[in-house]
Amino acid sequence: MPAVMEQFFLRLVDSFSGAPGYLLLGFCAFLENILPPVPGDTVTVFGGYLAATGRLRFPGVVAATTIGSFAGFMCMFCAGRSLGRDFFFAR
Repeated sequence: MPAVMEQFFLRLVDSFSGAPGYLLLGFCAFLENILPPVPGDTVTVFGGYLAATGRLRFPGVVAATTIGSFAGFMCMFCAGRSLGRDFFFAR
């Protein structure tokens, strides 16, 4: 069974290349801000691994994770601003 999981993981890592890899990294960074249990830093480290192995380029990884994180932050900021302080501190 471990060999099957290892092969699955290796195929999954190989699929992270080009535009889909950058989009997935950006989307995961976005989700980190929207859904707190999503491990965004782990995704960023994985992006660094992909850049180090040559599957993705380092500037693209930095740009994708930065833009995704900023977009998620702005969504939460706008939600907080439109819902107001009373929504979050209701007693």
